[in-house]
Amino acid sequence: MKLKNSFVFASLGLILMLSCSQAEQKNESCTPKIRRSEDANPNGSSELALLMRSVLEETEQLKLAIEKGELDFDTAYVTKIKKFHSAIPTRENMKPASFDGFATGLTLSAEKLVNSTEEDAKKNFNNMINSCVACHEVACPGPLVKIKKLPIL
Repeated sequence: MKLKNSFVFASLGLILMLSCSQAEQKNESCTPKIRRSEDANPNGSSELALLMRSVLEETEQLKLAIEKGELDFDTAYVTKIKKFHSAIPTRENMKPASFDGFATGLTLSAEKLVNSTEEDAKKNFNNMINSCVACHEVACPGPLVKIKKLPIL
């Protein structure tokens, strides 16, 4: 009798795992992923994730430039940030209803930064980083560790 019960529970567990796996696969197929050899994610990354990583790299370069007093900003940076609105996320729930508001706020902060005077560049840069933090606290907290290292002290 114990063997029969163990078999039933094992079978139910297997069925549950398979059904969950199939549901995840269906959900995954709804979101296009970009697979690149240099991609850190072995399952591929979404358009939004790749775009945000690119902006992060450029933001790190901007930080260094501001710290050196170099204010020759490229407006293509703001253009990239504007693409956040339409970029496809890893999962649908990673773009909550508040996402567009956060993306608009970030765009405005970035525009203010690229038009900064030397006196305001540091303050405007830090305000832009605060916009990133505010969104990531709501939508996708994983990158917060890196983002919180960006402000200029």
